[in-house]
Amino acid sequence: TANFRAFNSARLNSSIRIFGPNATVAQDLEPEYIAVSDDSRRAWVTLQENNAVGVLDLRTGEFTRLIGLRFKDHSLRRNGIDSSDRINSSTPGVIEILPRPVFGMY
Repeated sequence: TANFRAFNSARLNSSIRIFGPNATVAQDLEPEYIAVSDDSRRAWVTLQENNAVGVLDLRTGEFTRLIGLRFKDHSLRRNGIDSSDRINSSTPGVIEILPRPVFGMY
């Protein structure tokens, strides 16, 4: 069975999010989706809540790498978002995508 214990003492990329209080890296990582290489030797496993992807060697059953997905700067013009939870009564149905001073995870 594949696990993440090898990363418990590893220095992780700062964009990989570990949230659990007193949880080890292995306990906190949450695999969700998987994509397998054409030669069936490697798989990429999304760790959505952790903002990362794990690389799994399918021959050994071991995770070889954790890739942090960094952060998206929504203050940049091309990265705007609709951050409101309200509907503008003067323009119902209009989505207002604007730059906002926040960072998002992928």
